[in-house]
Amino acid sequence: IGTMAGGIPEVVVDGETGILVEPGHRQQLRDAISRLVENDHERAELGDNGRLRYQKYFTTEQFARNFEELVSHWIKAPDKHAPRIGQTK
Repeated sequence: IGTMAGGIPEVVVDGETGILVEPGHRQQLRDAISRLVENDHERAELGDNGRLRYQKYFTTEQFARNFEELVSHWIKAPDKHAPRIGQTK
């Protein structure tokens, strides 16, 4: 359960990997907690989906692969990117 604020919706996909509630809406938070307390199957499914999303997008290894791809792209096409320090566009 998370709020629809900041980077949380990037990590928690509402109804797939968790439940998102509006910031400051206590009743929504209570309802979400009750829903998961009362539903073992949904809680397990959201947890499993969240684990898979984490492994796909948020591990250190995935970050390193994405960073390598980004740097490789910059090296292959340097003129398409922001100017280097000391240069103007």
